[in-house]
Amino acid sequence: MAEFAPTLLLLFCIFTFPLIAFGTLGVRYCFLLNAARLAAQSASQCKSFLQNTSTSDLSAVNLATQVATQSVKGFNGITLSSITTQIAICPLAGGAVTRQTTPLSKAADTNTYSYNIEVLVNGSINPLVTMPKSILGTVPGLTAPVVTSARSSVYAEFPQGLNQ
Repeated sequence: MAEFAPTLLLLFCIFTFPLIAFGTLGVRYCFLLNAARLAAQSASQCKSFLQNTSTSDLSAVNLATQVATQSVKGFNGITLSSITTQIAICPLAGGAVTRQTTPLSKAADTNTYSYNIEVLVNGSINPLVTMPKSILGTVPGLTAPVVTSARSSVYAEFPQGLNQ
């Protein structure tokens, strides 16, 4: 009975705290992934890729940046470093997918290609408790943030505007 308290303490320190810490990293990564997903969904509904058509109708690039930033703003421990919006051009007959961050040079050919809006969100996820550096040096997720990225791709609803 005397060893019950030390056993519980070891159980908490060895198993429970690391599970909570890794669980927090996982939840924060899910928030980052959700930011990429929401940004891609919003950007896929835009009528142009790079140029705003009006002050209320933003381009896919601008709306994706705005939505991704707003999505992670309410959560602590997540920092965005870059948001890249690109067009993924998929041949309907099969073959390699090409990606570009610039508008299409000519009108979209929907008989030959399928066009997706793809958003890549790069950021860092802070651990629940940042431990001091030890003999091991910098350990992402324990003594330093985890630098990661999330990508989401959604079918472009207005491929005619991808050249703007």
